[in-house]
Amino acid sequence: MWNLQGQLIATLKHDDGVSKVIFKPDGKSVLTTSYENAKLWNLKGQEIATFKNKHLEKAVFSLMVRRLLLLQVIVLQILADL
Repeated sequence: MWNLQGQLIATLKHDDGVSKVIFKPDGKSVLTTSYENAKLWNLKGQEIATFKNKHLEKAVFSLMVRRLLLLQVIVLQILADL
């Protein structure tokens, strides 16, 4: 991640290729997704949580409540409060 001045502030590492990067609506964390999992990071690049999901298709943050929704090919998971 880079700040608005273009300076590198964090490198987010996945074991496989990243398919999506989504900022939480409050701007305090970021979610990266890949085929194998999703990872939640703080803005310093520290991993907060890893969600193991095969065939991850969609990931969204709820605007009304503090939840993260991950949609797999077959199953919708609603994860605990973030």
